[in-house]
Amino acid sequence: MNAVSRKDAFPISDIQDALDSLRGARWFATLDLLSGYWQLGMTDRAKERSAFCTRRRLFQFIRMLFGLCEAPATFCRVMSRVLGDYIGKICLCHLDDVIIFGKTQKELLDRLDLILKRLHEFGLKVKPSKCVLFRTEIKFLGHLVSASGVQPLPDKVSAITEWPTPHCLRDVRAFYGLVG
Repeated sequence: MNAVSRKDAFPISDIQDALDSLRGARWFATLDLLSGYWQLGMTDRAKERSAFCTRRRLFQFIRMLFGLCEAPATFCRVMSRVLGDYIGKICLCHLDDVIIFGKTQKELLDRLDLILKRLHEFGLKVKPSKCVLFRTEIKFLGHLVSASGVQPLPDKVSAITEWPTPHCLRDVRAFYGLVG
């Protein structure tokens, strides 16, 4: 299906730019959408193209698949429409991960209410077990975010510093895969 798909050029958010907008925030919450891609329906044409045959019958997907080349960009486009002007001001979004931030608990509560209402309005659901609410320090996209700034997670740093010295091209490629 990827071979016949028209590529979506919608940009995926730059993590560093996104994290820079968290300056001054003291309270944080993260939301994780429940099976993000599967919440988006596919067009009739896309459904037809996703069809596959078994011995018994023909099947087609009705929800966006993981692994489609345009799925990340399409999902980012949807989230950009859903959260619109809130992005960068009261929340950040990277694919199906949303962080809401505020200077006070009350401000965070008000902003969280806005974001949850917006997600509900568009029929998007969050996975409660993966949501983290009202924290002064939070993990987001491989970073530790707090009032004192953004830092890489200690386990990510130690994975790089403790990596054995590469001795061949294969080892170098493995290291680049890790740091990438």
